[in-house]
Amino acid sequence: MGVMVETTGYDAKGNAFSPGTFDTTVDMRVQDLREDKTCQNPIIAHRYLISKDGIKFLWTAPGTGAGCVHFK
Repeated sequence: MGVMVETTGYDAKGNAFSPGTFDTTVDMRVQDLREDKTCQNPIIAHRYLISKDGIKFLWTAPGTGAGCVHFK
């Protein structure tokens, strides 16, 4: 089973902002696709095609009042 998590951020005026960062060092089964320049937005995806019951990652939020962050 594969997994992909993407974040996007928009302020009250609809302007995009950096929606935080992922730290995937806690689970070698996932990778940050922005680090290898595959994607512009913060996106993590599975690294291995093996069955998974769950994955682990850390997310650092943007500054207070930046706007809304959406996870897909």
